[in-house]
Parts: sequence; structure tokens; C-alpha cells
Amino acid sequence: MRYEAGGAFVVGLMVSACAVVGPLANPRMTDAPHAACVAIGQPAPAADQCFTLAEQLPDGTRRAWQGGALGPGQVLLAVHGGGEACAGTFTHLTVTADSPGAGRAELATWDAHVRPGHAREIHWREGFAGRTFALADIGSALMNPAGARITVREGTLEPSQLCFKSY
Repeated sequence: MRYEAGGAFVVGLMVSACAVVGPLANPRMTDAPHAACVAIGQPAPAADQCFTLAEQLPDGTRRAWQGGALGPGQVLLAVHGGGEACAGTFTHLTVTADSPGAGRAELATWDAHVRPGHAREIHWREGFAGRTFALADIGSALMNPAGARITVREGTLEPSQLCFKSY
């Protein structure tokens, strides 16, 4: 009986290893097998994208996403959509972006009941192209993310892709 329980434990450990080791070995989640993404570079995303994009201006008004770089006080909202290709239980938010110089921004999520999820402030000291930032632990048994928010505090940030991902 002990050998059967021990064998079941080892098999369970091997099966769950990707979910545990994957994010540790690959924090940017580049090879995560489950992903719901949107290409942000254009004003109107394709119909098969997993998010609807909106921009919140510094005065609090919202409008459809116009594309381009976000400056201080601007907020990009990404509302997760339905569809089988976009469904899942996600553990990470990843944002790929460009910036011409130093800056600071916040990545945040919320759930289907509009309760705030996790948030992370990101800082960069010099310009970059195609850098990916990740926000971990966005999902749990009590919360599956329904959307994401990018708020620029300093500098400019031009996001090109936003994804919810998991192993």
C-alpha cells in the first residue's frame, strides 16, 4: 500500500512539474502552452483577438484604443473576451512594449466582478525595444482575471502585445 501511494505521489509530482518549474525557469512565460493574447500595435485589433482595448485619458474619460505610445496619466484597458481560443485559467499577465527612454508604469488585473487583482509597478532606466514584463500570480481558486490595465506614471511606453498565460 505504501508503494502505491508513493508511486502516485511521484507521478503527481512529475505531472505538475511544468506548472511549478515552468514560471521559475521562464519568468517571461515565452513558451507557456496556454495563452490568450492581443496585438496592441494597431488601432482596431482583428476579430480573433482575445481582448477588447480602450484608453482612459488623464481626465478620466474613455475612448476606443487609438494606438500609439502611452504617456504619463494615460491608461490602456484590456477586457478579456470569450471564445474557445481565449478561454482558460491564467496565472501570468505579460506585456511586450517599447520605450524611447526611462520610465515607470503599473500593470494590474481585475476579475469578472471588477474586484482588483494583482498589481506590479515596473521601472526602466533606459530605452528598449521588444521587452516583455510579467505579472505573476494573477489567478487563483477565487479569482480568474477578466482584464488588465497598463498605467504609465513617467516616460512613455508603447505596448505591442498583452497576454494572459499559464503552464
